[in-house]
Amino acid sequence: MNSSKKNVLIISLFILLALTAKAQPLRKSVLSLATGYVSGDNSLSRNNSSQVLFWGNYAFSTLDEISAVYKKFSYNNSQQKYNETFFAIKTNLNFFPFYVSASYGGLSGTFTPRNSYPDAKATFYAGDVTYYNNLFFYRAAAEYVSIDWQSKENVVTVEGDITWRPTKYFYVMLGGNHAKSDSGYSFSSVSYEIFWQPVNFFNVTFKKYFGKHRFYYDADYMIMYNFPFTEQGAQALYLRFYPWKTLSVIFNYERREYELFSVEYYSISLRYDFIF
Repeated sequence: MNSSKKNVLIISLFILLALTAKAQPLRKSVLSLATGYVSGDNSLSRNNSSQVLFWGNYAFSTLDEISAVYKKFSYNNSQQKYNETFFAIKTNLNFFPFYVSASYGGLSGTFTPRNSYPDAKATFYAGDVTYYNNLFFYRAAAEYVSIDWQSKENVVTVEGDITWRPTKYFYVMLGGNHAKSDSGYSFSSVSYEIFWQPVNFFNVTFKKYFGKHRFYYDADYMIMYNFPFTEQGAQALYLRFYPWKTLSVIFNYERREYELFSVEYYSISLRYDFIF
C-alpha cells in the first residue's frame, strides 16, 4: 500500500472512531490560530522565524472529541534556512473511569542550502490510556516514530505520568519517559507540570523537562518538538485569558536547550468556541 492510500485509511479510521464513539450529537467545534517568533542566544539560533498553526476540534460530549492541527514553521539565519510542515489528527474517547486517545501525523522539513542537511521526514503513531481514581489520573502511553533524515531509523517511546487534581482549578503532574531507537541510542527524561486557575477569566500552566528528548511528539499539545536535533531540557509557560466565555487569548513562552544552542519561543493565539 502506498503512503497516500495509507494516510487516507488511517485518517478515515480516526474519523470512524469519533463518529461511532459513545457520544452525544455534535454540539461544539473550536478553531484556533497561532503565530510566533523564535529567538536564541548564539549564532545558530539568532534568526528570523515564524510559525502559523491552525487547530480544529469537534467535541461530541464532555470528553469525546476529534482534533486536527496543521503547522507551518520556518527560520532563517546566516548559515541556512529551514521550512517545516507538520500535521496531526487525534481522537479522545471517554469510557469513565478510563479515557483513551490515539494520534497520527507527520512532518517534512527542507534545509537550504541543501548541502547543509538533507531533507527530513517523519511519521508517528501514538496512543494512551488514562485511569481515574480518587482525585488521581494514572496515564500510560506509547509512541512510534519513523524518521528519514541523515539516516533511516525508528524510535519507540514509552511514558507514564500521575496527575493529582483536587479541583478543576488546580492540578500537579509528574511524569517520565524512555525512548529507544533501532539505530542504537536511548534517551530518558522526567517532567512536571502545574496548572492553576485563580479566577474564572485567567489560568496559568508551567511545564519543565529534565533529560533528553529527540523526535518527541507531545500528545497533549499535538506538537512534535526537537526535530531533528536532540533536546537536553526545556521549560514552558502558558497564560490563558478569557475576555468572553467562548473566546480565549493564550500567551506562551518556551526555552529549549539543545547540544549546541538554545532557543526562546514566544507566541500568542486566539481560540474561539462555536457552540451548536
